[in-house]
Amino acid sequence: MYKDFELIDKWVYISNMKKVRYFKDKKGFQKDGALGFIYVDHSAGLTLEIEYPFNGKLKDLKDNIDYKKDTSFKLRYDTFRELKFEILDESLIKKLNLPIIPEWVNVYKTNPQLDELRQIELLHQFRAPGYPDDIKVLLPPLNELSPEIVWGRLEGFNPKTQTYQCILLNQPDQDFKVNEEELVEVVMADINKEIYMLCKTSYDRLRI
Repeated sequence: MYKDFELIDKWVYISNMKKVRYFKDKKGFQKDGALGFIYVDHSAGLTLEIEYPFNGKLKDLKDNIDYKKDTSFKLRYDTFRELKFEILDESLIKKLNLPIIPEWVNVYKTNPQLDELRQIELLHQFRAPGYPDDIKVLLPPLNELSPEIVWGRLEGFNPKTQTYQCILLNQPDQDFKVNEEELVEVVMADINKEIYMLCKTSYDRLRI
């Protein structure tokens, strides 16, 4: 089983497509297998785009396949995780004359910082399954408030202040002086020998 960060911007081979119910009523997708590309949609998370359905097995594909983007079928994380697939290595990608990253993926790469943030190992423990940009954020237990965990969507990193920028995805149950959809600063903090992503914006406001 692949880890989420290993799937980002990867070509995969999907087998046994005819046995998968999602493809039974999709014209052009009733094939033995398919090549697909996994990318990150900033709001929808890891997504598999079925690129090249074909009959036969992976080893039967000829060199320099006639790759044309004339069909499209997307599967989100919870669905494609149920499929049987394997990541293609770079030598096979070149042999099949596939682009390392399809041109259409550039639509989803509007923030260059996100590619780097998605590969930071220390952040992996805080990420939502299937959503590399969404992390758990701790709201600080100050002024008689109880600690609370909310979700934040990574938007960037400020090297000068060593803070991450996140959009809060849900409204806190208590008044932490921050709100849903607000852009906040988050820092990695060691609290009682445990690492958390602490909402600095909330911490600073509560201390005033």
